[in-house]
Amino acid sequence: MTLALRFLARLPNWLSWRVSGGLAWVWWWVVPVRKKLAVRNFSAAFPGEKPGPALRQSVRSMIEGYVEFVRENRTPSLKYRFSNFEMLCARAKDGKGALVLTGHGGAWELLGRACAKELNLPITLIVRRPASARTRDWVERLRESSGMQLLPPEGSFFDACQAVREGRVVVCLLDQRHNGGLKVPFFDRPAKTSKGLALMAYRTGVPVFGAWAFREGLGHHHFVLYSAFDMSGDVGEDTASFAAFTEARIRECPAHWLWLHARWRDGGEV
Repeated sequence: MTLALRFLARLPNWLSWRVSGGLAWVWWWVVPVRKKLAVRNFSAAFPGEKPGPALRQSVRSMIEGYVEFVRENRTPSLKYRFSNFEMLCARAKDGKGALVLTGHGGAWELLGRACAKELNLPITLIVRRPASARTRDWVERLRESSGMQLLPPEGSFFDACQAVREGRVVVCLLDQRHNGGLKVPFFDRPAKTSKGLALMAYRTGVPVFGAWAFREGLGHHHFVLYSAFDMSGDVGEDTASFAAFTEARIRECPAHWLWLHARWRDGGEV
């Protein structure tokens, strides 16, 4: 995987985008890894819509997102547009921490990197580590090269709270299944969702902002920061509010979300 990404990252943007499209076609018709899962997920979320075009575009966007992430570390060339990040930059300038909710939309790997490099925000990213040791070392080196601090999802609650108190912006991707999480509505089905973000907000007293990454054409990305959530103080209600935010962003651009994940699995079913 690492060799393939390094090769694609050496290609011009337009060519790697075409190759990514070809790989997405191969995934759909020849090597359909997790295709049935992705089709079930998409069809349940958008009944009546044909899943093929959106899912192929989703895989293409995922592949190209990783390629862009690798390429930016070597030869930065992408164009970024930021909307509404002034409030977060002002907090960081005053040494005030914040929490940010986002998900696997658009080129999600670029969101934290761009905020750290372009906006000079002190980003702490809570992210799962790749299973392969070789891949893990390489990916984490790329992530940390922008100045981001990395924390694992498990066992990092107090470290994340401390990062907030130090004035850092702690980013949580909350759109994947968390086996120990709360069941909250997500596309009209119960989905296990981590309650960690809500608990961190209560413990630190800082606002939780929503953020999302959107593609705006070849080599162009739009990062949007949304107003802080109105927290109720009830962990179930607030976690459900976070899931509703993620769902709303996916509905805006369903072809650029990661449908390959078993988001709704609880036991044996999807």
